[in-house]
Amino acid sequence: MVRRTFLSALLIVLLSCTIVGRASAATPQAYKYLVTGTCKATVGSNGTVTLSGSTLASQAVDRITVVITLQYWNGSRWVSLQSRGLNAYNTWTVSEFWSVIVSPGYWYRALCEHSLYENGVSEYGTSATDPFHY
Repeated sequence: MVRRTFLSALLIVLLSCTIVGRASAATPQAYKYLVTGTCKATVGSNGTVTLSGSTLASQAVDRITVVITLQYWNGSRWVSLQSRGLNAYNTWTVSEFWSVIVSPGYWYRALCEHSLYENGVSEYGTSATDPFHY
């Protein structure tokens, strides 16, 4: 029962829009510059989905990036459909958004990759939206 509760809690955390990171250490607290990343998907009319993402650093960094990928569930794994990204230089934040028309009958999500480079230090993390059906 404890294991099932733990796995359920872990799944909830992984499906939320909080950053799940990978840097030189195993925990997000080990980041030196990367503060957070966001990832959102807004479903509009006629299958239009607006995807947005941002990356936030604790200070201006040499390069900061966000890449947003639209994915669909094929029954066994998430498959990437389209990606768009944006780099910014000598700043502390970057944001990107774009819209796409999706086909009905599938589960979708947005996956965002957040990265930065500052003075020889490279940091990376991901965030994702909850899956949504259209």
